[in-house]
Amino acid sequence: MDIVTRENKLFWGYWKYLIDTVHYQHPAYSSVGLEFYKEYFFSDMTVKDESFIVVNNGVAIIGIVLSVHAENNLIRMSGFGRGINYMENSNGNCEGIKSARKIFKKNFESIVKSNHVNTLFMTDYTSVDGTLSLLARLFLDRGGVAQTNYLQLIDLAKPTELIHSDLSKSCRNSVNWGRNNLDISYIDASSITKNNVEDLRQLHIHEAGRETRSKKSWELMYDMINENVAFILEGRLDGSLVTSSLFYYNKPVCLYAVSASTRALFDKPIGHIILWEAINQAKKLGCKYFDFGGLSYNSSEEVVSKKQIDINRYKKNFGGETIIQLNINWHTEEIPS
Repeated sequence: MDIVTRENKLFWGYWKYLIDTVHYQHPAYSSVGLEFYKEYFFSDMTVKDESFIVVNNGVAIIGIVLSVHAENNLIRMSGFGRGINYMENSNGNCEGIKSARKIFKKNFESIVKSNHVNTLFMTDYTSVDGTLSLLARLFLDRGGVAQTNYLQLIDLAKPTELIHSDLSKSCRNSVNWGRNNLDISYIDASSITKNNVEDLRQLHIHEAGRETRSKKSWELMYDMINENVAFILEGRLDGSLVTSSLFYYNKPVCLYAVSASTRALFDKPIGHIILWEAINQAKKLGCKYFDFGGLSYNSSEEVVSKKQIDINRYKKNFGGETIIQLNINWHTEEIPS
């Protein structure tokens, strides 16, 4: 068994191999995607990359993306601001899985201890299919606190006609309005220019009333498209850009990531055709699921706003299934043993 870190040029090849074996995997965890999140969450902080993959005879068995940084007198572990991402090879009874788990656990705990980590956040992407990963069980057993996350997923294995029939009646009408009134452009690595990202950025700034992220983070989005892990869909009304959205993707999942639309046109359904075309593009790209992102529901910690409820309804009008996913927070003054 070998341990391959991010410093090894083979790391991302092994990581992609693992992604191709699993049921669900968030598409932000790519080389350029993590550079984006480093800029988004840690532009003024020092972050230590502790990601590694356990490899057996040239086959990736277990992989993890994790980072460590100091904040507010705590040493925090995360996945570059997102959740720690643990992934196991799911190709049947993978040879060496038991030994790989022992090696993983030993190396992971060594990282926690050597960095004096006392708080962490992980997202258990394995939980989407109803099971818990080794790492999730480890931290739940040691006092970690689980939070329920809800995703709205469309199964892209279904025929397009069936996916379309699952749209609500109002959603189908809105998609038809967009098809008849908007000019839609699909932008990928073969057609991207920096103007496409800059147009999305400027629309986002104008409609938000302020700049919510650094210019460099937008430039990294351009790199994501060039590296075939993202695409943009633009909508124009009478020649003017009125809506633009960026989507991340890998083999399992296409994710609705960021968008901006002209608020003055919110009385018109300008966004529906963009999402419908994104679903179709994701199907053409061979993705298993289209992910609308999280749904917001009331919890013991939060009461959701009417705006969040309306966003839930908007996403669910496209059909699909609501899936439960777990986030786990762990905090202690002691290093786990």
